[in-house]
Amino acid sequence: MKTHSMTRKGAIGVAAVAFATCLMTASPSQAADNMMMMKDRVALMKEMGKNLGMIGKAVKGEMAVDLAALGPAAATISANATKLKGMFPEGSGGGESRSLPAIWEKKDDFDGYFDKLASAGDAFAKEAASGSMANLKASFGAIASNCGGCHKPYRAAKE
Repeated sequence: MKTHSMTRKGAIGVAAVAFATCLMTASPSQAADNMMMMKDRVALMKEMGKNLGMIGKAVKGEMAVDLAALGPAAATISANATKLKGMFPEGSGGGESRSLPAIWEKKDDFDGYFDKLASAGDAFAKEAASGSMANLKASFGAIASNCGGCHKPYRAAKE
C-alpha cells in the first residue's frame, strides 16, 4: 500500500511541477492574449455555425430560399475560416473552447481544413449567384464535410 501511495504522491508532484512550469513560461500578457483569442475564435465559429445552419435549411428545403442572403452567408464562412486559421496558437485551448490537443499535434492537417473550408465557402458564394439549386446542394456538401471532418478529430464533444 505504501508503494501505491508513494507512487501517487510522486505523480502528483510531477504534475504540479509541470503545471508550475507552464505557468512560468507563459507571461501574464500572453495568457491574456490567448484567452482573448480563444473568445474571439469561439465567436467566429458561432457566427459560421449560424450561417451554415441557414444555408443548410435553405438547400434542404426546410425554409424559403433567399439567394440574395446565401452568397453573403457563404462569404462570411469563407472569411471566418481564413481568420480562424491563425487563431490557434499553442496554449490557447481550455475555457469555453473545446479544442483538443490534437490541433497542435497535427497543426498542418488542422490548418488545411480552414483552407478547404474557405475555398468551399467561396465556391458556394459563386454558385448562389447562379441560382442553381442542384449546384448549391453540391457546394453545401463541401462546406459541411469540411466542418464535420475537422470537428471529429479536433473538437471535444459537449459535456
